[in-house]
Amino acid sequence: DISSQNIILDDNVAWDLAAVGAQHKYGNWAPGKVKPTEYAHQVDNLSNRDPNMGDRIEKRHKKLRDMKKEDCELAFIKILQSNTTFGLESLGCRVAKKQHQNYRFGVCPKGIIVFKRGTLSQGTKF
Repeated sequence: DISSQNIILDDNVAWDLAAVGAQHKYGNWAPGKVKPTEYAHQVDNLSNRDPNMGDRIEKRHKKLRDMKKEDCELAFIKILQSNTTFGLESLGCRVAKKQHQNYRFGVCPKGIIVFKRGTLSQGTKF
C-alpha cells in the first residue's frame, strides 16, 4: 500500500519509516556505511519533496542505535498507526488541465479529505 501510494504519508512519517527500515536492513549507523542517496532511494515512492531527505533519514537512523530487527518491525507498525491518515481509504486522480497536479481523495468516517501532492489540502465533514 505504501509503494502504490494508497497510504498517504507526510515527509516526517516517510523519513521515520525509512530510518527504521535502514536500521532493520543495515543495523547500527556507522560513518560511510550507508550513503544519503541510499536512504533517499528507500523512499522514492514515499516522498520526493525535500532534496535533503537522505540527510534527514540518516539523522533519524543514528538515533535508532542497538534497535533489534524485531523491534524495527514493531516500530514500523507503530509509526504507521500514528500516521494521521491511518485507516483512510484513498483514491488518486489527475486534473486534466493540470497534468502535474496529483490529487488523492481520502474517505474516512469523519468525511472526505483532499491531498494535493501528498499534502493535506482541504476536507469536508459528513
